[in-house]
Amino acid sequence: DYNDEITDPQNNNSLWPLVSDDAVAFATEPIADIDYYASYPSWPSFLDHIAVSTPLFDELTIGNIKTIRVDDYTGYSFYHNNISDHRPVIWSFSVEPVELAYGLVINEIMQNPAAVSDAAGEWIEITNISDETINLHNLILRDDGGEQHIISENVEVTPGSYIVLGAEDDFTLNGGVTVDYEYSGFTLSNLWDEVILEHPSGVILDEVHYDNGETFPDESGKSMMLMDPNLDNSLGDRWMVADVVYGAGDYGTPGSENYTNDCLPPGDMNGDGVLNVIDVVILANCVLAGTCESNCHSDLNGDGDYNVLDIITLVNCILGGNCGE
Repeated sequence: DYNDEITDPQNNNSLWPLVSDDAVAFATEPIADIDYYASYPSWPSFLDHIAVSTPLFDELTIGNIKTIRVDDYTGYSFYHNNISDHRPVIWSFSVEPVELAYGLVINEIMQNPAAVSDAAGEWIEITNISDETINLHNLILRDDGGEQHIISENVEVTPGSYIVLGAEDDFTLNGGVTVDYEYSGFTLSNLWDEVILEHPSGVILDEVHYDNGETFPDESGKSMMLMDPNLDNSLGDRWMVADVVYGAGDYGTPGSENYTNDCLPPGDMNGDGVLNVIDVVILANCVLAGTCESNCHSDLNGDGDYNVLDIITLVNCILGGNCGE
């Protein structure tokens, strides 16, 4: 309760020793968004008394509250009219440092699946480029439009590994994606949107703002992949369109390093440049015999295995006439 403004010059400001101290904050200023006569009762002020109650200390482990004498800070009778009829209150506390998990990178985004609905087939891949294992528990997945999800489970991302956060964790419903954690309350727009990974303290750990194809890839049924996890993922030209088929027929590399098909078209088992029943027979034989080569000719869904799912993918693309698209 002073009768000076905190913006008064030093030679006429009884508050100057407090105003000039970086460790002191005037709580009334942000409350009312003004800096004048914050609590002096005889002026046109918004506040006369400040009530300090238990809820102020809910998040603090150390706190101290006491009244102060202004001349303890300014010197007795050093300024004229330097205090009102009320004693001010000072509240001091300690803030413990927050440990932040740096090294998480948003590495791949499937915002517009075609083989299944968006509600089931959307997913986000995150990798860890640090040397330490990072737990995603309590981190916030959000956008700038009010959607957010607090990760409620222990999801550990070891160095160099890839984990998938998805809208649906049922492999049979989400298009054939192995989802490590299912989120809710968060969706990916097919146009413009943001993927923001935030610490509970409010610090943003990583974020991507894609732009409806202006600079970021934007093809239905194909994820956008970061070319290298060490690149600046805020730039659209650092991303590329996935061309590796997975699961039910969409394209992407969920849960693994981003890569592209080196063979065109995939599934051309005899290398004659034509995809037909002969390739299906060759693929079926090598799957049954366990002799499929470790390349993208036979691993059509890019999951690292050679099984009946690859045969189904090849048959579907031949019948649909969309192999290699």
